[in-house]
Amino acid sequence: MLFIVTLGGLGGAQKNLLRSAMQYKHLGYEAIISAGEGGYLQEQAEALDIRFIKFRFLKRSKNPLMNFLFFLEASLLMKREAFDAIHFYSPNALFAGIAAKLIRKRCYTRFIFGGLSILDPMYGLHPMTRRIILLLYRALLTCIDEYIFENHSNKKFALDEKIVSHGTISIDHLLIKEKPKFLSNKIARSYFADLLGETISNKLIIGSIGRLSRQKNYAFLHRSIDASLMREKNAMIIIFGDGPERKKLIKESIAMGITDILRFPGAVNEASQYLRGFDLFLLPSLYEGTANVVIECLFAGMPILASDIPSNTETLNFSREQLFSLDDRNDFRCKIKNLITDPALRDRIGAQNHKLSLRYLVSKENHQKEKELCSESP
Repeated sequence: MLFIVTLGGLGGAQKNLLRSAMQYKHLGYEAIISAGEGGYLQEQAEALDIRFIKFRFLKRSKNPLMNFLFFLEASLLMKREAFDAIHFYSPNALFAGIAAKLIRKRCYTRFIFGGLSILDPMYGLHPMTRRIILLLYRALLTCIDEYIFENHSNKKFALDEKIVSHGTISIDHLLIKEKPKFLSNKIARSYFADLLGETISNKLIIGSIGRLSRQKNYAFLHRSIDASLMREKNAMIIIFGDGPERKKLIKESIAMGITDILRFPGAVNEASQYLRGFDLFLLPSLYEGTANVVIECLFAGMPILASDIPSNTETLNFSREQLFSLDDRNDFRCKIKNLITDPALRDRIGAQNHKLSLRYLVSKENHQKEKELCSESP
């Protein structure tokens, strides 16, 4: 079985792919991981003794020539090797699906919608560009036998836009066999203090982990933070991550005089292990698939405040106390004030989230269902 995603760097889709590949490997199937640029998946595959294939021309690109070259590259692979099934985790990878169906007609194909990606209404495409990409998306998806959606809203959107004619709601590829391990609050906070070079033992820490890009919408915080409330409650926001907007975000914080309450210390390896050092987790994304970090927060028993996009809403089980209207400054201020000023509320929500995390653990029933699914694949 071949598992393929466009980028090989660290990210949610890559973690989900790796998890699925491991599940199939444990069931006795040969799992092969493939990706374009980025080293995370290759390093993980080697550590887990899983074969890795790197595609030279597989890139996150709208360039027709680049995608055609990837199609040719994938065609050569399909001619050399016969795959029983291929699992796709990103749109650009779908050009390999066409190659598979042209060369290996009996190959079973599955596409996992980990969000709507470039078609999401909040992505910001020009309407004409979006229309062209929508038509291309429809054409590419004709090579797929099974469509998997992580939430009902994305499935409805895909059906309404006639991207697909059918699909299944499933979170099987998000399930884990063991609960994640976290460092203690004391150890995590000691690390934060060393990283920031200041004492934070008495501070209320609001944290986030994510790529500093437009999608994650961290610029919204500059427009929405109530600096007076934050200072009154001795609170600060620490956002771990790197990306194209980091310099701009830091510059804006300096210009606004809020570097004491909004910090961008950069990317941290295995950042989720420090989740219990936070008092509250923040995720203001414009669009998102099911965020792995939100699931990790559930396991950590962490209260969350997130934008009410479909993936966050369903992952948090429609918890209104943890959801604010997307890009609504007033609603954000109201919700975060409630959570900052009420420790009992944070504790109650944290306990509620920990119970909710159990849905993401592999059960005996899930394991049996996966075995049956494997046996049905060609």
